[in-house]
Amino acid sequence: TTNSQGVFTVDVVAPPANWNFSLDEDYQNGIQYEIKASVAPPENSEYFAKGISNINPSNTLNIVLDRLSDAGVSVTGTMKKSTGPLDFSTTGSDGWISFRSSEGIVTDVRLTDNSSYDVVLLPGEYRVDAAYGSVFDNVGYNYEKNNIVISSDQVIDILFPVKTMSGKITDTLGNNLENMKINIESDIDND
Repeated sequence: TTNSQGVFTVDVVAPPANWNFSLDEDYQNGIQYEIKASVAPPENSEYFAKGISNINPSNTLNIVLDRLSDAGVSVTGTMKKSTGPLDFSTTGSDGWISFRSSEGIVTDVRLTDNSSYDVVLLPGEYRVDAAYGSVFDNVGYNYEKNNIVISSDQVIDILFPVKTMSGKITDTLGNNLENMKINIESDIDND
């Protein structure tokens, strides 16, 4: 934690002899070494979180945080199925979206009562993970996409591609069986 002057002091593991920080690699000559930092401003502050990697502990680490009002872009969208809206009206139905920047900073959005979201992010490249689940309906959908470039205010809809599937459960004599719970899982990778 920083003091009232914004200063911090921390002990870190010293780098191996002859470590070359200009290579921007955490594995050299059979040795793995890494120092990374993340700054998390207090919740509801006017600043973005920031991540830094490949830190040379011999140098003073001066970190400048961007203000939401100066550098942020608005990302809005809706979480839905390809066949229509998701149901957020029942208890136990919710969704989340996670934006992971190339600096490793994660911004999470939770959807509990409707399918729309609005978040402010720094411009950059992101990995987006999202999920929706309903305990009552026993359904769940997952989404992941890498290399999404966010450069200005934009809309990113989270669309779960679904197809309606039906079937029938019988015993070996062909008698219909009712009240049978069925669990079907499916998965897709959007990369």
